Amino acid sequence: MTKRLNEDAAASGYLLTEKNYLRLEKVRDQLLLIANFITAVTQEEEDIPLQVTRSAFSQCLESFADQIDVALTTTEWRKRANRRLG
Repeated sequence: MTKRLNEDAAASGYLLTEKNYLRLEKVRDQLLLIANFITAVTQEEEDIPLQVTRSAFSQCLESFADQIDVALTTTEWRKRANRRLG
């Protein structure tokens, strides 16, 4: 267990806060909801146009982009710690 913690501490990577992780999960879930909403179940539904205004669709995508931007801009890069061999 201690060896694993030491390896994790020495590894390089991005640090994502729990808040930002949850934010990204929320965006994922919202995108899946939209995908499920617009997926046709029958061939008849496939032929029915989906009525969505451009501004509503734009606002939706803008909201996703804003949420992802916040998560990415507050994520920190952690450089690998230098370890001596020997």
